[in-house]
Amino acid sequence: MEKMEYDKITVTEICRNADLDRRTFYRNFDSKNDVLEAYISFLGEEYIKMYETLDKPSKHTATKVFFEFWSQYLNFIRNIKKCGLSDFVFQRFSKFVKEHTELLIDD
Repeated sequence: MEKMEYDKITVTEICRNADLDRRTFYRNFDSKNDVLEAYISFLGEEYIKMYETLDKPSKHTATKVFFEFWSQYLNFIRNIKKCGLSDFVFQRFSKFVKEHTELLIDD
């Protein structure tokens, strides 16, 4: 997404850049959207790992972890915003986090 808009990226393009056969791609994914969904799941897992390192979760520390986490992915955020995918990505990310953990915060 740094070099090309998401809508213009094709599976062929993804396979060429990943040095991957199209059959291998389709064994693992149904579409390029599935690749994005898998990456969002990866981000969710990484966020949960980072959150779980907190000794005493609070609103303050949870907020701090959130911003520290996403600061590692600024290029990704810029690219999804440029492609008009930020709502899609953050909705999926939020859903993933809610489904995979209860983020208990002591006030």
